[in-house]
Amino acid sequence: MSPTETAIVSVDSFASDFNLMAATQRREAPLAVLWDIENCPVPSDVRPEDVASNIRTAIQLHPVVSGSVVVFSAFGDFNAFPRRVREGCQRTGVKLVDVPNGRKDAADKAILLDMFLFVLDHPPPSTIVIITGDVDFAPALHVLGQRGYNVVVIIPSGVYVNPALTSAGKFVWDWQSIVHGEGIVKSLSHLQDPSLCIRSQPLMMIQKAMSPTETAIVSVDSFASDFNLMAATQRREAPLAVLWDIENCPVPSDVRPEDVASNIRTAIQLHPVVSGSVVVFSAFGDFNAFPRRVREGCQRTGVKLVDVPNGRKDAADKAILLDMFLFVLDHPPPSTIVIITGDVDFAPALHVLGQRGYNVVVIIPSGVYVNPALTSAGSQIAPISPQYQECVHHKSREAQGLAFLDEFVQPHCCE
Repeated sequence: MSPTETAIVSVDSFASDFNLMAATQRREAPLAVLWDIENCPVPSDVRPEDVASNIRTAIQLHPVVSGSVVVFSAFGDFNAFPRRVREGCQRTGVKLVDVPNGRKDAADKAILLDMFLFVLDHPPPSTIVIITGDVDFAPALHVLGQRGYNVVVIIPSGVYVNPALTSAGKFVWDWQSIVHGEGIVKSLSHLQDPSLCIRSQPLMMIQKAMSPTETAIVSVDSFASDFNLMAATQRREAPLAVLWDIENCPVPSDVRPEDVASNIRTAIQLHPVVSGSVVVFSAFGDFNAFPRRVREGCQRTGVKLVDVPNGRKDAADKAILLDMFLFVLDHPPPSTIVIITGDVDFAPALHVLGQRGYNVVVIIPSGVYVNPALTSAGSQIAPISPQYQECVHHKSREAQGLAFLDEFVQPHCCE
């Protein structure tokens, strides 16, 4: 094998030998287009029917990014969009993902979910094209770029876009130029020439399960069945992640912070099916708002404190989603995700991961209303350890892989 000659070219010089070679090599790599239509709407002087075609044309003409578009989705509350926009996009192959919540962060989370589902199914150097001006996507895009994915960011012109978002893209395109069919414009003045940002791709591949996950559904009384013992043995070594929404489920005032992680680990160790090696144990929140004793107590017992300085609740949620999917990328089913939260916004991601063979355990706060969409996301695995039953008194919810936070963290729990 002889070394490949590499040419560094400008955006305008599409005909270089290197770019033609790269296009040939990557043409079959799958590609996802994720459109934040609330942030980058269809301009009034553009027919909705032309948007998808113009975007696909830009991709096809680009010598490096070219690939098969396997996902093309727009996300937003479509009750707020005129019928001509909805119909024009839908008729040209754009999947309209309606987020009826109406809150901006709800659409963002839906985009993140579809982004990571695409990544789960398509290893690098697949391409993610995201159309947005929202910096909240920057952390996920930077991480995926570091893992070898090609990231293209199409940003709106005429408005300020945070450099954290623009620097996440291997290529940065202008939305107005793309949507009007003018093709790829020269790099923006405040950006490095995107054509110079060609990185070598790591050899990381996403391991996927080859067969469906076996799930044991058992009664509380049937401790000794051979099948349950076999399932427990098979799953004991599966890696496990604990993701703690500490703003939603804070440490109770009558519990030492040093005891929380230990009590949760003990409950996991005593459970015959969910047991596994805890490889991730993280708490997420704006820790400037937490007392020092809580921060130190958690940190000293192996809990990674992921500080989200934004202070907005949805910022912590997105950080949890990011770490959840990074864990999933590295650990195929039947790995286990333990999430400590009462926030229903995590329900779509948890349901999807459960459908893909992951064990999902939801630890919810008691004494407050929790949406059934979240509680039903727990895997259908009944806790069958007597010690575990002493911690979880609500038997009807035990069969859904649920536990209650205040009972989990009490020092007497699972003794």
